[in-house]
Amino acid sequence: MKIFNITKQNILYILLAILLIALLCLIALKCFSADTVIMNTENFTTILKESHEDPYSFLNKKIISNGYIFRAQDFKENQFVVARDMLVGNHESRIVGFLYEYDDAMNFESNEWVQVEGIFTVGDYHGAMPIIKVNHIKRINTPNDIFVLPPER
Repeated sequence: MKIFNITKQNILYILLAILLIALLCLIALKCFSADTVIMNTENFTTILKESHEDPYSFLNKKIISNGYIFRAQDFKENQFVVARDMLVGNHESRIVGFLYEYDDAMNFESNEWVQVEGIFTVGDYHGAMPIIKVNHIKRINTPNDIFVLPPER
């Protein structure tokens, strides 16, 4: 008794379908993971260091980051840093973070904690550097882990 009529041609079609599905899955993984940078306490300064060493390698990638709003005196109205405090000694820290640009930046107070989603661009602030164009920003509570460590060498 014959239940299935499987020919060599049917097997070839099945194998091609499986390969096509696998290829589509690999493309989807590449598109949704490699082009999004999610910064956290552990990788914050490493990503900063790598992107400042070669800002064009991050160009047009999406970034998600948490930090507090910091403004320097020479920033434009639409600019701020999403900052963290990097521990550099027993009782010493430095403010670190990316420069962000957002048309409604003045709606956010200095030292207010935010989560920001944006896109890496390269701009000029005392030389070529990564600048993040904000797509979405929201206020968040101050996290428990407010400090970051220097990047690994």
